[in-house]
Amino acid sequence: RRKPLTSLEVYECWLRGIDALRGGTPEDDERARAFFQRAIELDPTYARAHTGLSLSHFNEWSCQLWERWDEKERLAFEHASRAAALDDSDAHVQTVLARVLLFRREFDESARRTDRALALNPNDADVLAQAGSARGYLGDAESGVELARKAMRLHPRHPDWYVACLTVPLFAAGRYEEARDVALRAP
Repeated sequence: RRKPLTSLEVYECWLRGIDALRGGTPEDDERARAFFQRAIELDPTYARAHTGLSLSHFNEWSCQLWERWDEKERLAFEHASRAAALDDSDAHVQTVLARVLLFRREFDESARRTDRALALNPNDADVLAQAGSARGYLGDAESGVELARKAMRLHPRHPDWYVACLTVPLFAAGRYEEARDVALRAP
């Protein structure tokens, strides 16, 4: 079982940081990092704060700051690894580490971490959506489609990024028209 939070302020920092990440710009990532750093100041053992830092660097590594590719890849991996070292039993920690490992082309370890996340929390919609996308990239497309669809059923008002998590395994499965139709649902 996960350790209890030392403070509600730590959890609030996590929530506010995740909310800032949804903006999708380097400025939003920087704002999010301030919340995650504050959470670490309050509780140096709070793994999800490192997960948030990893996500903020992952966003910039994978989508925004390609001129800083090596630095952002290193920081995304370091924080995801640190989170796993602090709390190996958190499904979100496993999901973020799996995603970073996937982009680092460490496919076997990414698959292992994806499976661990699912075992830890098989009904968390965000975990299911990310696992669906990962499975699509890892060559188990039909399983990925099932996971992403389950995520959407569990969270009918899901965020827009779930659409990509379903589109990837549909495309990988060769279901191109269906993938196109799903992708068109995104803003």
